[in-house]
Amino acid sequence: MVEWNRTITLTTKDAYLISKGHPAFNIYYAYREYSGGRASGFKNTIYFNSKAVSIQSNLSLKPKQIKYVFTQAYIGPKDGTLCFKIDSGNNISEKREDNNNGCINVKFSGFSAPHTNTGGKYKNIKSYMPKAINVPKKKPNVVLPGDKVKNGAAVQ
Repeated sequence: MVEWNRTITLTTKDAYLISKGHPAFNIYYAYREYSGGRASGFKNTIYFNSKAVSIQSNLSLKPKQIKYVFTQAYIGPKDGTLCFKIDSGNNISEKREDNNNGCINVKFSGFSAPHTNTGGKYKNIKSYMPKAINVPKKKPNVVLPGDKVKNGAAVQ
């Protein structure tokens, strides 16, 4: 877990899998409806260094509902910025649009640089498949962009 605008360092052991030298990671995030109305027909997009790496589409929310998303995306192994854009197509008219974006900085450790003799792929990477995916059984106390934190809990 990492707070918005902070940095996380990922290693080869954090990768869900590595295919052709490109690592995929599990990503878990939440989004919510703030105003008390229904929202439907929108999509969320996750970007890494301004490139879309995961899209969740045809989404909907009930009034004040929070939804949790578990997905995977190929990112890195070059350092960059991972950004989440809720309602990325701006299909839902909102009073506030500034709380639809959140980013974190991502650094990578343990990934060696690509070489011409490996076809431009990253070498010294062993594919790693976790035995179980650590998805919380309870909904986590997720702090969304625009939320304030008081005594370790999100205040809406």
